[in-house]
Amino acid sequence: MAITDVMLFDSESKQVLKNKTILINADTIAAVINNGRKILAKELIEGNGRLASPGFIDTHIHLTDVIGDYDLAPDYLLENSVRRYKDALAKTYLSYGITTVVDMGQPEKWLAETIKWQNNPEPGYPNIFFTGSALISDETRKPYISHVEILNNEEAKKKVQEYHDKGLNQIKLYWRLQKPEIEAVIESARSLDINMFAHVDNNVVGFNELLDLGVRNFEHASTVSNDVFVFAENGDRLTAILQKYYPGIQAYMAFALEKIQLVEDIPELRKRRNLLLSKMIEKDASLSTTIHLFGSFCGRTYFNSFLTDFYRNENPELNPDQQKRLNKAFDTYMAYVKAAHEKGLKLRIGTDCKEGGKAALSEMLLLHEAGIPMEDILQIANINGAQAMQISNNFGSIKQGKQADLIIFHKNPFKAPKNLLSPKTIIKSGQKFN
Repeated sequence: MAITDVMLFDSESKQVLKNKTILINADTIAAVINNGRKILAKELIEGNGRLASPGFIDTHIHLTDVIGDYDLAPDYLLENSVRRYKDALAKTYLSYGITTVVDMGQPEKWLAETIKWQNNPEPGYPNIFFTGSALISDETRKPYISHVEILNNEEAKKKVQEYHDKGLNQIKLYWRLQKPEIEAVIESARSLDINMFAHVDNNVVGFNELLDLGVRNFEHASTVSNDVFVFAENGDRLTAILQKYYPGIQAYMAFALEKIQLVEDIPELRKRRNLLLSKMIEKDASLSTTIHLFGSFCGRTYFNSFLTDFYRNENPELNPDQQKRLNKAFDTYMAYVKAAHEKGLKLRIGTDCKEGGKAALSEMLLLHEAGIPMEDILQIANINGAQAMQISNNFGSIKQGKQADLIIFHKNPFKAPKNLLSPKTIIKSGQKFN
């Protein structure tokens, strides 16, 4: 395949290179050359000066969301059902330009089939990487279907070794993992060169401790505020706000956004947050976004959200005063995300959303609304995720030798940000998807 006359977005330098032709052999980029050279190709796509970008990467999805939910997801994935789930994944992600995803927690009983899926990528379907189940410590309540309990240090080491032997190169640390077990998991993962992602908040084991232990990838920008907010110090103040302004509202998003606003309003908490972000930057840490769900609850996004619909069905409609408070808190949220990015924090798209393809594009537009330039947003959406996953040797940029996963925009998002939503020609593993 030859794709002629494109403007090529270089995700590493953030430059747009004009008058380029991309040559693809099978599923691999064979070369990037200047226009005008004589070429011979079985399939020719005329770019007509349109923008070509690497395929987008969503570093936080859940296959359970695509298949159904925690209640409807099957105990096992049967071999003859996997094709149907692959089709659902493609519909949810690939049609929006997401060519690679990471499942951040799945039922362990699915591993036999999902590891085959991971190791045998196909054109027409997103590349998918799995972390196994989210690791948690012993609990009295029944764990979620995609969590697995670690009872002690020895079990922690055995679980990491088991995942490694099955072929998993990524694992997820969850906030319900207590310090002794989390230290054992990290020690084992580092010895086996397994990449770690951590969703930590609620003051169990925090960002600072994990950064010191060598963890470099963290989930959800909102958890930075959760980490510095200590309930023993300011929980009563947050509870009073929720009781005063949100009687009868049980939505997590209102709770989370008001907490973010309190961190901004209380000087000591704001200082803690900024120091933590500075440490993350110093340690070259990455942070997934997960902002569409928050924006959707405030009516600020470009697509409706399943989660928002759920909360709307379970709660009274927000009144104008509630809406005003939440919009202020969401603006605060986006302002510190932008400030952290400008200081050098490596953001990556991670939607954690039932409709992840739509959510990824929505998050990119929300980042632009916050003042982040389009070239930075495109970098956040591809190479940053690939680097965090340690797969940038094959994904995340349009370079010779890398997998031929790319997007050709029919309308240029550099000219108008909403062109991110415009039709796209998607090349996945060297084949034209649409």
